[in-house]
Amino acid sequence: MKRLLLLTAVAALLAAGASFSIARWLARRAGPASVNIHEVAWLKSAVNLTDAQVAQVDALQREFAARLDGCCRKHCAARFELSEELAKPAPDLVTAQACVERMSAAQTESERVTLDHILRVRSVLTPDQQKRYAASINDQMCNACPLGLHKP
Repeated sequence: MKRLLLLTAVAALLAAGASFSIARWLARRAGPASVNIHEVAWLKSAVNLTDAQVAQVDALQREFAARLDGCCRKHCAARFELSEELAKPAPDLVTAQACVERMSAAQTESERVTLDHILRVRSVLTPDQQKRYAASINDQMCNACPLGLHKP
């Protein structure tokens, strides 16, 4: 009986050790978490913004967030309508395609809004800060799949 209890305890310890090791390996393999290049506090420390630059970038960020929120609302509305259409016993293909077109247009608009924001923030920065900002953007764009489907 004692032997069975001891074997059970050893097996539990081995399983716990193995699961910890696998979780740690997977966390290291995933790499560092991506940063939000649009977050003013992160940008302040990453490129060493002055207080005047922080005020300018903060105003740009608020405008960007409002514009992006509009894109998101359009996308969500079209997606919700598509969901309702697909739930029907006989979905209308024309309606479904129109929803997808509106979703695509909203996504395109959000990408343009983001590009405009990046360029506007960049115009506030010094040449050295622009280099660091560009490197951060490059890291975010080239090291992570936006859909999370693959590793570039």
